[in-house]
Amino acid sequence: MSEERKNKPVNKYLQLTSIAFQMMAIMLVFIWLGRKADENWNSSATNYYTLLGTLVGLGISLYLILKQLKNIK
Repeated sequence: MSEERKNKPVNKYLQLTSIAFQMMAIMLVFIWLGRKADENWNSSATNYYTLLGTLVGLGISLYLILKQLKNIK
């Protein structure tokens, strides 16, 4: 019985739902890192590192999403 479960493909809807949570987690980590960098280097008035962290997180999450979508087909 356990061998049948291991060979059973994961539900596609479950994979698509997990992609949203993965994107959110990556974005939050990079935004947090950008905010910490702004606090450490006293650039809180401009928030350039927060913007940079947001863009880097968005790029990485989009790359990983596109990579995962190829495997769902």
